[in-house]
Amino acid sequence: MELAPPGLGDAVAMWRRLLPELNGSSAALAGLLRVGELGARRAVTDSRATAASLDPAALSVEGVVAQVRRRTDVQLPRSVRLVRPDATFEQLVLSDEQDRLLCSVLDRVRGQAQVLHEWGFSRAARHRGGARVLLSGPPGTGKSLAAAAAAAELGLDLLVVDLAALVSKWLGETEKNIAEVFDAAEHCQAVLFFDEADAVFGRRTDGSDAQGRWANLETAYLLSRIDRSDGLVVLATNLRRNIDDAFLRRLDVFIELDEPDRAARERLWRLHLPPGAPCAPDVDLGALAAMYEITGGLIRNAALAAAFGAAAAGHPIDQDGLIHAVHDEYRKAGRSFPGSPRAAAARVRGGT
Repeated sequence: MELAPPGLGDAVAMWRRLLPELNGSSAALAGLLRVGELGARRAVTDSRATAASLDPAALSVEGVVAQVRRRTDVQLPRSVRLVRPDATFEQLVLSDEQDRLLCSVLDRVRGQAQVLHEWGFSRAARHRGGARVLLSGPPGTGKSLAAAAAAAELGLDLLVVDLAALVSKWLGETEKNIAEVFDAAEHCQAVLFFDEADAVFGRRTDGSDAQGRWANLETAYLLSRIDRSDGLVVLATNLRRNIDDAFLRRLDVFIELDEPDRAARERLWRLHLPPGAPCAPDVDLGALAAMYEITGGLIRNAALAAAFGAAAAGHPIDQDGLIHAVHDEYRKAGRSFPGSPRAAAARVRGGT
């Protein structure tokens, strides 16, 4: 039977003993993996066998993490789904400050054994481990993509929590569901991702009725599980002000993902129209970026819709097709369409 995962100090010693050839990597492995002796031994055996026969790079931090993930066998609760992320930081269009903050999240996970255990900050700062991150911004600004990219960069899976399935009207059922989610994240060596987190982490009521008091108890239990987590917990919200103040105080990193400016929108258009896509000479991404103040999610949808329309018509992606696709996105979002860049330019030339 697999015992409970060791603490950071014991984990560093375990990895140093099991993998002496990976000099200096024991702290990194202890920070990334919450696995007991049995799981660690199996991963090391698999990594050594793969390195000897197929790929020498398998005997590395990344290779050992991959072997632990491969051997993960846990029954997932119905409120979560396991994602094997393939997103990259190159797919994110971030400001320098947003990029710095997201990289600091990775640093916290990778360096926690060194900082908290070897340097003694677990006592000085009363920090048990893990990292708690809030991503805030309007829909389509890349919150889910950022969570997936962070997990992929760490070489870990992503557990996406279905909040509708997590919360129950039955007494004690929500706490049970929460416990199952955090247990699954620990056993899967996964990043835990709560989208639209204000549905669970929203501001607590005054507790004047039984329902309000019980909701407050559920929030308190959820906060306690987050505090006890040794892994990376990422929460996303469209509105930061909806998040309970008690949770905001527990955050390690807060990243605001604003709607993209003109330069960022042009970068997003170029990102979502891959180099292999046939584009007509009249495609003007700068004009699209200047005219349409939309998020990356809507740009992605419009680029894909225009591509399918062009393929069906048997011609390259052209400016009109992109404009029509953007018009559809405005309509779906219930927003007023500002017109086409050509019409706007004509109005300017005509002095109207």
